[in-house]
This record gives sequence, structure tokens and C-alpha cells, in this order.
Amino acid sequence: MFKSEAERLRWLIREIELRAAGTDVSLPDPESVELFQVTGCWMEICLTQAKGVLSLVGRKLFAAVGPLHRCLWELWINWRYLLRIGDRRVNSAKVILNAEVETVEFAEAHPKQFDPAYLAFLRKSIQEFEFRNPE
Repeated sequence: MFKSEAERLRWLIREIELRAAGTDVSLPDPESVELFQVTGCWMEICLTQAKGVLSLVGRKLFAAVGPLHRCLWELWINWRYLLRIGDRRVNSAKVILNAEVETVEFAEAHPKQFDPAYLAFLRKSIQEFEFRNPE
């Protein structure tokens, strides 16, 4: 069906984008919002990485594909853990909280690159998040 693996990857990317475009998702419960946020962001990262693989392969830069492949593999491992081990809601809350904490730490280390109001917003967001998710 496909003349090459690159053609198959191109088709897969296109199919995922087509199916995700304009899809209305009804959440089974309000607690699933964070899970959908995390998995949606991870899907976007996977698509971006896959497009990077296609670009590099098209330029015959095969050795440069390794880091992208590794990133995709680690995302897959994290995704499987998120969905299969423990409480999905708690796992997704931890992912979001960790991302916010790392963003604040980076912003504090590079204060000239971030608006102080945005940094205050992030800190408040972390406090509210911790209040809503005490575990």
C-alpha cells in the first residue's frame, strides 16, 4: 500500500490531524479535563516530533532522527503509565503541576525574559492547583 515508511508516516500524520480537526469531545466527567489536557498536549508533541522525523529523513539526515525517536519513545512510556498505572486523574494532575513548577523555576532563573505579572499568575495557578488537588 505504501511505497516507503516515510509515505506511511506522512499518511498517519495526515489521518491523525484530519480526525482531530473539529472533533467535539464530551468529557465523561469534569475530573477528566486535566487528563484530556495532558493527552491532547502530548498528541501535539508527538505530531510535531513525527513531522521532524519526516523532515530529517527527507534530507537524508538519518542520524539526527535518534533524539526525536527517543523523545517519542519516552512520551509513549509516560502515556502508558498515565493511562494504565494508578489513578489517571492524579497522574494527569501531577503532570500539569510539574509543568507549571518547572515553568516558574525557569522564569525565576531568567527574570528579564518574563513579565512579573505572568510569573505571579503562574504562582497563583500553582497554589490554586495544589488546593484543588491536595494529594
